[in-house]
This record gives sequence, C-alpha cells and structure tokens, in this order.
Amino acid sequence: QVDGVRAYARARAGQPVALEPVAVTVHRLVLVAVEGDRLCLDLTVSAGFYVRVLAHELGARLGVGGHLDALRRTRSGSFTVAQAADLDALEHGAATLDEHLIPIDRLLAEWPAAWLTDGAAARAQHGNEVGPADLVRPPDPDEPPGLVRLLAPDGRLLAVAERALRPGFLHPVVVLG
Repeated sequence: QVDGVRAYARARAGQPVALEPVAVTVHRLVLVAVEGDRLCLDLTVSAGFYVRVLAHELGARLGVGGHLDALRRTRSGSFTVAQAADLDALEHGAATLDEHLIPIDRLLAEWPAAWLTDGAAARAQHGNEVGPADLVRPPDPDEPPGLVRLLAPDGRLLAVAERALRPGFLHPVVVLG
C-alpha cells in the first residue's frame, strides 16, 4: 500500500507508484523449463515476495521485458495443494467439504502458544489481558515478536493475542471461543 491505497489500484488508475523496497527471502528458486521465450520457475519464498515483480525485474535485466503469464500457489504457510478440496470432485459428489475442513485448533499450529489456567481461559474469552501468573506454559521467550495462540487447559484454541506493553503479558486481539 502507498498512503493507505493499494498500489495496484493506483497503477490501474494511471497514477505513478513508487514502492519502497522490503526485505524478503528466496528459500528456493528452480528453473523448471524454458519454452521459447518463456521460463517456468518453482519458487519457495517468504511472505511479502511479489512474483510479478520478479518476472518484471528478470525481463528488465535481460533487456527483453518480462511479465507473469501464470501463477500457481502450491503452498501457503503449512497448507498445501494436496490438502485442498478439488472443486470438480465436490461438485460431482466424489468428495465432501467436511473431508477437507481443517479444525481451527490446527490452523495456526506454527505460531507460538501460551497455555492458560482455567481462570485465565475464562478471562481471555472476554478479551481480558493475561499475565505470567495466568500461564501454565508461557510462549517461548526466544520466539520472534508477533501473535501468540492462547490455549485452554484442554488444548482448545481460545484466542489470538499480541504481546502487551508490559513484559510477559498477552492481550487477546481475536477471541474465538
């Protein structure tokens, strides 16, 4: 976004867009095929990576121009295409949506977690901040800053919290149940 407006909306409106560079990571880049003037790449990249920008930059550096012809996301976070529901199979009754639903407790499994006491679980469900005395098992202090899953004593996902200004305290920002 640029000044609160999506960059692509500005570009489509004919307005010039100057994007600030951001640090991203390319974990893997494999040239899969070359067919005439087309390249097929297989990428594993960090969040914030724009494949369209890569296509444009490759074309510019090669002096031939470049754009994205097709993009297929095969993974996002811990979710893969193999887990996805096939629309044709759903439409023709060969699969059911229930087979592909992922329980909410598994959705954010890679995020750090804090296990709450019974009393803290009740308070967190009302959006109240929890602190060190409320945590049976606090999040790993070596985890990078970011959101934390708040779990009930039985392991249910209750809320997503952000680290509060006071060290060791967590404030629910999304309460689930």
